[in-house]
Amino acid sequence: MLRFSDKQEAEKYILGIPKFAAKTGPDNLKKLLEKLGSPDRSFRVIHIAGTNGKGSVARLISESLINAGHITGLFTSPHMLRINERISVDRTDISDGDFCRLSNELMERIEEFVEEGNVHPSFFEFVFLMSVMYFAEQKVEYAVMETGLGGRLDATNILESDISVITSIGMDHMQYLGNTIEEIAYEKAGIIKDRKPVVYNIPNPAAREVIENRAGELGSTMYNAGNVTVTLKNLKADSGKIDFSLDCGYYSVDNLELKSLAMYEVENAVTALTALYALSNCDQESRSFIDSEQDQTIKKNRFDRLKASFKKAASDFEWTGRMEFVRPNVLLDGAHNVPAVERLLDSLDKLLPLIDPTKVKLLFAVAKDKDYDSIIRLMMKRLNIDTIYVTGIEGDRKTELSTVEDIFRKYLYDTNYDHDAGDEQYIKKTDEVTINKIPSIETAYHTAKAELDKDELLICMGSLYLIADILEVEKNDQF
Repeated sequence: MLRFSDKQEAEKYILGIPKFAAKTGPDNLKKLLEKLGSPDRSFRVIHIAGTNGKGSVARLISESLINAGHITGLFTSPHMLRINERISVDRTDISDGDFCRLSNELMERIEEFVEEGNVHPSFFEFVFLMSVMYFAEQKVEYAVMETGLGGRLDATNILESDISVITSIGMDHMQYLGNTIEEIAYEKAGIIKDRKPVVYNIPNPAAREVIENRAGELGSTMYNAGNVTVTLKNLKADSGKIDFSLDCGYYSVDNLELKSLAMYEVENAVTALTALYALSNCDQESRSFIDSEQDQTIKKNRFDRLKASFKKAASDFEWTGRMEFVRPNVLLDGAHNVPAVERLLDSLDKLLPLIDPTKVKLLFAVAKDKDYDSIIRLMMKRLNIDTIYVTGIEGDRKTELSTVEDIFRKYLYDTNYDHDAGDEQYIKKTDEVTINKIPSIETAYHTAKAELDKDELLICMGSLYLIADILEVEKNDQF
């Protein structure tokens, strides 16, 4: 008997499982995966963790492997508009029909599993298991798997990966991962596998030491993408592209073109290409998709093919909600923690002089579990903002708009606040900035657009939920 008659019913059930429910643990999940017939054994795994950038790195690696002619699965989170986005093969999201069918197949096994005294999987675990089932039946050669949260205890970490990639480590999700950079790094380092390569791009010395110590304990070959020298050639605001070249002890590549205006995507591109280099050097012992010849010329040829595939992936790169212009003067970015906001601001430092807007306006929403005091402080310190629209996301992570407004006002007007030396530059007078509280994202976005002149810039940021809602509004807007 089918539990779900269509994709909508299946999605309603899955979304009803608390997203941040306590994880069932690796042993429970491994038992369930075995009950499904261990579909994960039919493909290779590239496993990616990191505070920021893991989605972009996953996409670039996946696109490069597809360009090289390999059937490639991609598992990412969260989704922007449709839950189907989380599971794709060769750039095509899982269909509604396959989503419903696999949900029914998985539920049948889960019901048996629970009757045997085991625990029902969480929301993320459910979708993860569906992805593994789908990749196996689609006969993918490689699955690029992005962690949901952390790494060590993440559902994806039950897979035996061929290579681990750690994109960045910063202070986020402290309530789950720890209160120090070392504790968070320890959770991310949990994806490193015994004697399997690890690629990392970690500027913070304390976090990098944790990664390298763990890799050393496991005998993992280390590839530090942070050692790559990046030469920026050109930032093309009109075409939305960055020209650059890379050079390090591993490889060098000239005449790279990245379809993005985000400087942080250059860093992600470096990490992705270094991961492809590591893959080109894997041998049979590493359970890589590459065969075991040790001839350096053959290895070079492998990387040359992947490098050519990467060049095309970078030039065609599109990643929704990351420094994305949905209109000529409306910019979306999903930055929702301090490290991501710092990277956004670094990109804006280079972009704003090129487009030279007469005014910068901000549409802002944030989840209550984020360090939004620090985020707002950074924005007000480094951007000269004329108008602020404060709106809110729905659900149990909703933040009171008055609380957010008060923080903006604290950094705008309160000269008695104990500022660090040199920070007085971002204190503005009350007649310079307007703050609007508008609960509905749709209404706030419409209001901001209506009040936006052609030579002004509207930046929408603070939450991926905000970006998703704006993209949904844009689909239906005619003005």
